[in-house]
Amino acid sequence: MILCLRGIWGLVAGIIAISIATPFVSARIFDKWFSVPTAFYLAPLPIISVLLVVFVWWQLARLPLNHDRWSWTPFAAATALFTLAYGGMAYSFYPYVVP
Repeated sequence: MILCLRGIWGLVAGIIAISIATPFVSARIFDKWFSVPTAFYLAPLPIISVLLVVFVWWQLARLPLNHDRWSWTPFAAATALFTLAYGGMAYSFYPYVVP
């Protein structure tokens, strides 16, 4: 279990590194992320991502539970985290993303 708790920081470091590097790829992406109306639309993505990381950390620290109840929630939260990261990348590179 300790390995799982340490392993989440690799995921967090990867998402942070990509999030820091993405706006500097092109001026178009930088403007898309930091212009006033769209910055408010994108603000929920990092907020929800931080909440999901805290939730996964909390859930992994509590496992195993009696009768394996709620043991699926760290997987669901990690899947949601990857989906948010992918959605943010897709938004950043749209319409130049090859589906």
